[in-house]
Amino acid sequence: MTSDQTGDDGSTENTTPGETETRFEPWMFVSVPQHGVASLQDVMTEGTEAFEAFMSVGEPLDSYSPIDMLGTNQNTNNGAVVMYFLPQNCLGDYDSDGAVTAFDLPYFIEYYVAEDPEADLTRDGQVDVRDQVLFVELTNHACYDAWGW
Repeated sequence: MTSDQTGDDGSTENTTPGETETRFEPWMFVSVPQHGVASLQDVMTEGTEAFEAFMSVGEPLDSYSPIDMLGTNQNTNNGAVVMYFLPQNCLGDYDSDGAVTAFDLPYFIEYYVAEDPEADLTRDGQVDVRDQVLFVELTNHACYDAWGW
């Protein structure tokens, strides 16, 4: 007999007598500074490239702040995506006024059209629609610097 128990960090333990396996929900991702975005499952699985990258940063997962990107209820898996970022400066705040606002949009568009790495907000090495979505989402949240600068 197995049972599922959900933890505060979005993990689910599938337990069988004498055996414990922890798996993380597939809609949870971590922005690992200087390495890109990886699923929380990969980040927490020892031996994966994402785990090694996460460990090289040296910050515990508790230091990262979750942002609900595309949904309102992260427990129902209704299309929600949760990203964990290290809070520092202000990712997407191109005019350095302390917030991501409409005043940052012209800068983002300029960088985006030029495929400048400044527009790669997801830090995945590509300037694409995911960066656009993240920019819009960042206008609704506190400032985060996923680049680690």
